[in-house]
Amino acid sequence: MKSYSQLSYEEKVTLAQFRQSETPISKITNKMNRSPSTIYRELKRNQVPSGEYWPDTASTKARTRCLYGNMLDRISALRKFVIDVIRFRH
Repeated sequence: MKSYSQLSYEEKVTLAQFRQSETPISKITNKMNRSPSTIYRELKRNQVPSGEYWPDTASTKARTRCLYGNMLDRISALRKFVIDVIRFRH
């Protein structure tokens, strides 16, 4: 199984340049040697509300998600509920 690695800042800059020049996603994935799902995910999660992609904003959003962790780590009531449901089913 292949492992996933996040885009580096340099790759985000390259992606932004491709997007500004309106390069098709298929060509971007080939030139960057990344899977289409990685590029689509990056654009979906990190573009600004106007639909543009800026590498600085993308990096900030990604870093913020890492700092806050996932919902189960942040919300103890949700974590307890999920654990109770899993225990009940087994």
